[in-house]
Amino acid sequence: MSSSGANAHSNSAYLKMKGELEDAVKTLTFKRISIIQPSLLLGKRDNDFRIGEKLGSVLLPILCMLPGLKKFKPIAGQQVAKKMSNISKQSGDGVEYFKLDELFKR
Repeated sequence: MSSSGANAHSNSAYLKMKGELEDAVKTLTFKRISIIQPSLLLGKRDNDFRIGEKLGSVLLPILCMLPGLKKFKPIAGQQVAKKMSNISKQSGDGVEYFKLDELFKR
C-alpha cells in the first residue's frame, strides 16, 4: 500500500517517503509485486482522530471536481481492500501499479 503521487524525489516528505519505500520494495526478489496507490482512505478509525484527514474527507470530494485534481479523490478503505484481495487472486509477474482510477473500477 503506497499513495497516489508517491515519488522518491517529491518535495512532500510523505510522498517522498512513500516513493522511497516503493523503490526499496521493487528491489526485493519476489516474482510479483503489486503496488497500490490510493488517495485519502475513507472509513471508520478506532480511537484515531486526524484533523487533516477529517478536513480532507470533507473538502477533497468537492475539490476533485476541478480539472487535474481527480487523482486525489478519496476512496473507501473497504473498496481498496476488496481490490487488493482480487489482485492477490490473479496471476502475474514483475512490478505492477494500481493507481486510483483502477481502484474505483469494480
